[in-house]
Amino acid sequence: MKILKNILLLAAVFIVTFILSSTVGKFYFYLFPAEKSGGILSLSDDAVYVLRGLSLSYIFFLAIFFIIFGDTKKYWWIGFALIPAVLFEVAFDLRHIYFPIIIGLIGWALGKGIEFAIIKYRHK
Repeated sequence: MKILKNILLLAAVFIVTFILSSTVGKFYFYLFPAEKSGGILSLSDDAVYVLRGLSLSYIFFLAIFFIIFGDTKKYWWIGFALIPAVLFEVAFDLRHIYFPIIIGLIGWALGKGIEFAIIKYRHK
């Protein structure tokens, strides 16, 4: 049953990631405006926003969802699920590798804070 719960959490992460990827991508290019270029593919701006935002929002929401709702093996699930995002970041944006790390740490900290608040108020 725990595996099904974790798979459903991963599916929820994918859904939220897909929905918010454009917004996260626009935020990224707001912070790093000179980095947007079509390159060889000459993609539209919207496609570039979505592609860039996919990995960042995936890292953020994976950390939040698994910290809040995960069970005892949540860090193993986070570690294995982050492998594709890490490979993407290393391959395409190594110069700003600190940004996804910061995003992941912010997601982890928010998740821990929410988890702490839920535990604290559940026992009242």
